[in-house]
Amino acid sequence: KPESEVLAVVCEARTRGASSFGRLADYLEFGSGQSRKVDPATGEVVARGDMYYSDAILEGSHAVAEMEAVAAQNSRVRDPIFHYVLAWQEGEKPSREQWQSAVLRTQEAMGMVAHQFLAALHQDGTTWHVHVLSNRVHPDTYRAADLWKCHERLDLTIREIEQVQGWKPSRGLARWENG
Repeated sequence: KPESEVLAVVCEARTRGASSFGRLADYLEFGSGQSRKVDPATGEVVARGDMYYSDAILEGSHAVAEMEAVAAQNSRVRDPIFHYVLAWQEGEKPSREQWQSAVLRTQEAMGMVAHQFLAALHQDGTTWHVHVLSNRVHPDTYRAADLWKCHERLDLTIREIEQVQGWKPSRGLARWENG
């Protein structure tokens, strides 16, 4: 779970050089249509959360291969993965429409709404969060998204989402002033 009060966490690459779509998808337990995990007590595979695929993904079960193929078209991009987490505060539970809308809004803020992405809703304890795994390389132009000031852009977008969806305001880099 992301650190307290930070509702849009940008995850850094886990390896030197570049991360992997496949390893990250495995880490996030993306399944076909649902995120899954293994119950450590019983060894049973259980559903962890709902999945959402961008319109730029042709088939959810082949999403990783599709993203890798697009990323390979731009050899200058050292790490084509942009992984971030959107979190809701304790006691808040987003509907499917709300969390998917939040994913789309943040993708728009990053200039990546037409890019390939996967999103998985998870619940840890009493808090909900969604992992977003985006391909920085555009599927048609093969140009890389500019992630300059991504923390600030995501934080400002979180304030807008809180206002529009009626969530309680949280601390962060930006403030939303009601006018």
